[in-house]
Order: sequence, then C-alpha cells, then structure tokens
Amino acid sequence: MKKNREQSKVDDEDVSSLLTEFTICFITHGYGNLIQNLRLKLMSQKPSSTFINMNSCFLRIILFCIIFADYLEVKLPEVEPVFSPEIMSYIVFEGLQTFENLGIES
Repeated sequence: MKKNREQSKVDDEDVSSLLTEFTICFITHGYGNLIQNLRLKLMSQKPSSTFINMNSCFLRIILFCIIFADYLEVKLPEVEPVFSPEIMSYIVFEGLQTFENLGIES
C-alpha cells in the first residue's frame, strides 16, 4: 500500500533562511561555550607545532564569528560570551608572546 505524500519543493530562499536561522541560533547559544572550551584546551597544552596550528584555528574561529555576527546584524549582548575578558586576555597574551618570539628569532 503506497501512501500519498505531498512533495514539497525547497527553493534557495528556504535553504538560505534555514541556514541563517541556524547560524544565528548557534552563534548566540553555542559559540561562546565552544570558544571557552577551546581556550581552556589551548591553555592546558604544551607549545608544539600542533599547538601553533590550533592557536591559528582558534583565531580564525573567532574571526568567523565576528564576520557572521556583523553580516547577520547580531546584537553584541548575544555574542558577548565569545568576547569575554578571558578570551580577549588570551588573544592579547598570545599576540604579545608571538611578537616577543619573532623579536628573539630575528
């Protein structure tokens, strides 16, 4: 016995709307937690080549959030966990440490 199913057509606008809604929801509810956990993981690792690559990925993930938050006009309070004092302190620390290492190597 076959069931009659209505086939719904999904157009590009529907997909775009769903992806936008998902991205906003993820940035506002999960991204801050992800960033905090990554920061803690990076702080507990010893420096190595993998560590340097992870730091680079960490910064790209934050940049990704900034770009999407701006493009989707997400309000600052919704993404504030991504830009917590702990995260900003970590970024400044890593930047200064990288700058010092470059000075020592040259």
